[in-house]
Amino acid sequence: MPILWLPICTILELIKRPIFWVLYPFAYMRRKQCREIFNWPTDDLLWLALDDVIHNESVNDYGQDVEFCWFCKRSSFVEKYLPYDFCRSWYWGAFRNSSINLMNLTEKWIGIKTAVISRKQWGKSFYELRQFEHARLPYLEVWIGGWRWQCGFISAGRFQQQIRKLI
Repeated sequence: MPILWLPICTILELIKRPIFWVLYPFAYMRRKQCREIFNWPTDDLLWLALDDVIHNESVNDYGQDVEFCWFCKRSSFVEKYLPYDFCRSWYWGAFRNSSINLMNLTEKWIGIKTAVISRKQWGKSFYELRQFEHARLPYLEVWIGGWRWQCGFISAGRFQQQIRKLI
């Protein structure tokens, strides 16, 4: 049953995040070496903890060799009390967007969403069984007032869980 992937992935996410919070400082210190030798995830586990997307965007589009999103909204706590590049990087790459390189690999393994197989809706909330290039996986979105809780595989093929006030 595909719906079982929701609790399994939620538990894995609760395990993965603290592990990558701890691994991130080591990955940050070795980031140049990690990027040079990476060919496959087993080459360097620390590479999985980094966020090459934001690093490449910062370098290519903005000419800034940084490991955090210096042009986006930042954490006021980090900016006020810990205004150092490593703290900004840890907040962005480990806390806020944990292990993006690993998540990008899972996107490639799963593929993009190609169809919605079934949908059950109640009010604004809904559950979908989605067909991806390489798997059938669930997505659940629950609305309570102006709050949205989403848990499941988004269109890119990445597992995401998030609680957010939108209205």
